[in-house]
Amino acid sequence: MTIYEYIARSNPYGSAQVIQSYGYRIVDKKRMGDNLRQLVAQEGEGALRDIVALHPDKDIILEVYGKDSSKETFMGADGLLQSAIVGQTASQQSSDSTKLAMQTNAMLIAATVIIAAAIIVKK
Repeated sequence: MTIYEYIARSNPYGSAQVIQSYGYRIVDKKRMGDNLRQLVAQEGEGALRDIVALHPDKDIILEVYGKDSSKETFMGADGLLQSAIVGQTASQQSSDSTKLAMQTNAMLIAATVIIAAAIIVKK
């Protein structure tokens, strides 16, 4: 479900008003989410701001992710801690790949030294 569908289902009357305020007609009320998406595609950021103002969870979103960054954030408020897990996994993968690259470089240098030493000893 897209944000447009969620807003359209939560507030169909408000969605219709926003579409009509830009001078468009609503042809199919069952596809109100698509209508909102097309409105944003045609009218741009102003329409998006008007649509987002209808979001039923707007107050909660602003409270958690508002402009005041000194407030406590609720990481993992969805109960999955998905963002924390993804961030941790990405840093671990970066660290692991760096270690692997360094080990590979060390092995190549060691092999080169051994081959060079064998060539010198043979002559």
